[in-house]
Amino acid sequence: MDNKVNVFKKDLDECIRSTNFDNFSLLMLHVKLKTIKKFYKESYEKLTGDIINSLKKTKPKNIIVPTFTYSFTEKKCFDNLNSRSEVGKFSETFRLKHSVYRTNDPLFSLAHTENYDNEYKELNKLAAFTKDSVWKYLFNNNVTIVNIGLSHLIISLIHYIEFLCDVPYRKIFILQGMMIDNNEKANISYTFYARDKNSKYGLNWDKIEKDLKSNRLLKYSDNNILNFNWIKAKDLSKFIMLRIKSNPYYLVHKID
Repeated sequence: MDNKVNVFKKDLDECIRSTNFDNFSLLMLHVKLKTIKKFYKESYEKLTGDIINSLKKTKPKNIIVPTFTYSFTEKKCFDNLNSRSEVGKFSETFRLKHSVYRTNDPLFSLAHTENYDNEYKELNKLAAFTKDSVWKYLFNNNVTIVNIGLSHLIISLIHYIEFLCDVPYRKIFILQGMMIDNNEKANISYTFYARDKNSKYGLNWDKIEKDLKSNRLLKYSDNNILNFNWIKAKDLSKFIMLRIKSNPYYLVHKID
């Protein structure tokens, strides 16, 4: 087992060394560990710790991981401390073991290795993918988006770019619900930018990934197990905005 652990660390460190991360970059991770766990035969906790510790060697300002809770749309209640992440084992393990701060967002919360409450104090914490939300901060600060172990590209920030471009298949929704923070309950009104649940359009990640790679914007490793890739927010937005200007439906395709 120790040899497998060493192989994972070696493979991961090789992927990270191939990056052009600037020191003190802001990193956002989208990670799926299922295939990685099966191949390297290690626990989710160990793999998560190795990923975070290895990335910390690049001296990031912060490492941010989505800890989304889609069930808020039905349950209408979010507990910042106790609501589990609903986007995978890595996300939940990160929230419990490596995060010191989680945004008070009932639907699209983000967990951090550093406390960014002061950085976000001027933002609307009850809004997602809109002009006054945390996604504006991440966009303006040119966050580096990293994918590890995913079968296809995932970039949550793309929804903020869609908002800036005012795409025709998304709109503003408002939900009423309850927030629990430090055991104190409060009724809230939450704003987010999304597709209607009956929308016939979905993001065409295969095309987006292919186009970003062919234009040498999405950087990636040759390791098929880790499937490690990364892109800067500003590189992503410049490319996508030009294409949406020509075709408002560039990012999506029709789904059944």
